[in-house]
Amino acid sequence: MTELSALILNEYKDITFDTDASLIISAYRKKQRKFYSIIISSVFCVIIASAILNINTGVITKFVNSTGAFLSSYFSHEKARNYNNKPTKPTQSYDNSTLSDNNASHKKPLGGKETKATESIGTVPAYSQYEGDAAGASEAAAEKQETAASDNPSDDDTKDNDSKTETESVAAPVFAYKISNGAVTVTAYNGTDTNVTIPSKIENLPVRTIGAKAFSGNTKIEGVEIPSSVQTIDKQAFCKCRKLSRVTLPETLLRVNEEAFYGCGSLKEITVPAGVSKLGAMCFGYYEKTSGSGTNKYNYDEKVKRFTIRCYSGSRAYTYAVENGFAVVNLGSVDFPTSVYLDKYIVELSVGSTYEIKYTVDNPKGETTFTSDKDSVAKVSADGKVTALKKGSANITVSNNGVSRKLVVIVE
Repeated sequence: MTELSALILNEYKDITFDTDASLIISAYRKKQRKFYSIIISSVFCVIIASAILNINTGVITKFVNSTGAFLSSYFSHEKARNYNNKPTKPTQSYDNSTLSDNNASHKKPLGGKETKATESIGTVPAYSQYEGDAAGASEAAAEKQETAASDNPSDDDTKDNDSKTETESVAAPVFAYKISNGAVTVTAYNGTDTNVTIPSKIENLPVRTIGAKAFSGNTKIEGVEIPSSVQTIDKQAFCKCRKLSRVTLPETLLRVNEEAFYGCGSLKEITVPAGVSKLGAMCFGYYEKTSGSGTNKYNYDEKVKRFTIRCYSGSRAYTYAVENGFAVVNLGSVDFPTSVYLDKYIVELSVGSTYEIKYTVDNPKGETTFTSDKDSVAKVSADGKVTALKKGSANITVSNNGVSRKLVVIVE
């Protein structure tokens, strides 16, 4: 009997119940069943042995009674030890400086409440021991409900958050653009407005150019205002904007390139500032027309009916209107300054060779003249053809309206 009891105690001496109450009960019953199984098996073996060895039945009865008394005493002791040794609240909270990942990750007993200490160090809060009473269980349940509510906001809260998100969202940029040499070129328009005002600055840099095909094919815009910062409207910038009927060009505009407003059939009139020095082919007043059918179908360029250009006499716009047969509204005369530009300012020639001067005169008045200061070295004709006669150098002067440029001719 003594040996059997010692064996059982040694086998189950490490039984502890440090989990919650439900686990304590489950473990207790499991161990109890296991003990009973061992004892019953042992008793059964003793009875069989006694029958075989003809042992006194009184001894067997005494053994069974002693074993039952031992089990009853053992389990009563274990149950009392695990239910009566509840954790008590310590007088001092954990110090954050001593907490680590290992000793801070403890389990919370059923019905326990995690109580925050009055102080914390850094970003890690200090905690006291858990309280395992019934009041703690009620508070823990309430705390769990509050946590669930915070993790699952109400519909009203969701609506408020959605509204806030919509308010704080940033819309896609209306104008696509690129920056080069401290100036902006608008490359595309992503908006839906029918009347568009192009900004004079983007990222605090001046908008200098409306890029090629920036608004091309837009079938919504009806009016566009171009700011004073813009100097160039590039090729096909507003091509085939079929509803575009109003365009405001700035006084600072210098260039309108090829087909910039081609295919704008609703645009019947345009005012072109005096300072515009370049108007590309079919930049105003043309659209594509289709004729024929089937295999004989073809497209061709057609003038917009009754297209009118409002401009100043003597300006590039005036010349464009006359050359293309458009109606003109004369806004007055402007005395534009004359400018002379040469393709080259120094040329080298051999004796007997010739060179035709390439030049440009803006706002010419009268004829352009050519003179040589040394006809014996190089002479020049009335149309600007230079002939080298002998070795040396000569200056050829190109003049119009009192403005001149010099070409140096070196003959070797």
